[in-house]
Amino acid sequence: MNSGSGKTGIVYLVGAGPGHPGLITRIGYDLLQHCDAVAYDALIPMELIASLPERVERHYVGRRAGRHSMPQSEKNRLLVHLAQRGLNVVRLKGGDTAFFGGSAEEAECLAASGIPVVVVPGVTSASAVAAASGLPLTDRRGASWVFFATGHGAAGEALPVPWREIAGLRGGTVVIYMGLANLEQIVSLLLAGGQAGNTPCIAVQGATTGVQRIVDSTLSEVVQDCRQQQLKPPALVIVGQVAQHRTSLSHLSTPLSGKRILATCCAQETEAVCASLRSAGAEPLPYPTWILEPFNDSEGWNRFAKLASSGGWCVFRSPLEVNEFVSALMHNGLDLRSLGKFRITAFGPGTEAALLRRSIRADVSMPSLPPALSRRDLTAIAGSAGVPTADHLLIFSEETEMDGTEWAEILRLRLFNRKPAVWEPHWIQEVRDNPPDYILFRTPSDVDGFLDVLGPELARDLARQCPVIAADALTESAVRRRL
Repeated sequence: MNSGSGKTGIVYLVGAGPGHPGLITRIGYDLLQHCDAVAYDALIPMELIASLPERVERHYVGRRAGRHSMPQSEKNRLLVHLAQRGLNVVRLKGGDTAFFGGSAEEAECLAASGIPVVVVPGVTSASAVAAASGLPLTDRRGASWVFFATGHGAAGEALPVPWREIAGLRGGTVVIYMGLANLEQIVSLLLAGGQAGNTPCIAVQGATTGVQRIVDSTLSEVVQDCRQQQLKPPALVIVGQVAQHRTSLSHLSTPLSGKRILATCCAQETEAVCASLRSAGAEPLPYPTWILEPFNDSEGWNRFAKLASSGGWCVFRSPLEVNEFVSALMHNGLDLRSLGKFRITAFGPGTEAALLRRSIRADVSMPSLPPALSRRDLTAIAGSAGVPTADHLLIFSEETEMDGTEWAEILRLRLFNRKPAVWEPHWIQEVRDNPPDYILFRTPSDVDGFLDVLGPELARDLARQCPVIAADALTESAVRRRL
């Protein structure tokens, strides 16, 4: 970080890759995690933004088809202003910064203002689309060159690519970026220039994401096929004989395949939640509804230190609780030996694995936590697992309802504060314009945060439009009561 140092910051022009967040380079990801500010485009994988530390300034400078957030000149001025404040800035662009991203204009403006610039390459959409679609861009059987072209020019300009001349070339592959809007005109020019109408081609929407769609076609039919299948940007078109060598890649079909799921969660859990959804074939919309702030419950930890000598039940209901507990344990001068006399219970997906990563083995593990957990429930669970019962209970969630008369003592050890997240204005607009297929709530706190972020009217309206997935019975009860 360089904020407040009095020195000029550095601007890093970083390519985020074409769609899947894992396709950003290691250098780019590390810069993003340690920068002071980020200026990002519309097609960036949102996990990269939603999971950023709260201290990072976020500036949306993206555009959708026909909707520009700000002219290029204003983007340039913004980058100069941020760097002159002493901030280290990541200018995050989709794909690779060198391909149709306007990075040259930004780099020239920054250099002219005396701002240091570093360019970090990314995976360009052409190679990603080809790989994700199962075809090569070159092939020794008839494609020895590749031509990258933009499907539109600057505002008000005619198409800048010599399509007729390209049509006369043989033995190569043409990749058309951002070409859907002008595809009919481009195809007409290629056909007029002598390109055969039966030339194989494909159009790919949302490559490498959970909503990837592929249209196999020919040059003369691709416009009609894209219209019939309602292909939308972002999409690339690849024209050439390589398209006939496309390998049909195997994909595991699941109930969530191709579904857009609004993932409400804690900001610090965003990447893990989205990774789980992507592994199930979904395309996550990572809009965290609350932010975790560490809290040192000194009175609770003093009582915990005394309780450790006798032990009891220790109930974890999320990986977040596990991680925060272990961090706070060490912060308070304790270590894992303090858990020696506790029976460890793990509820919820991923909790047992999170404990194991911290070298803690759960005595009992259950897939979900009931809305109200009684001592009788725990005794029954423990008995079936051959685990002795205990008189004291250690829990961390205020949401877990317990009957205090059943226990010698219940210690609710507070690990963190929750505060509502703030959604970028364009996030809310995107949800309004394109409601997701599902809304996922993992905890009652996610439901509360959803209401806080959107306001009761919009939150309930969206929940009526979209099916809701609740991770457990406790969360399902909160959804019924509040939404």
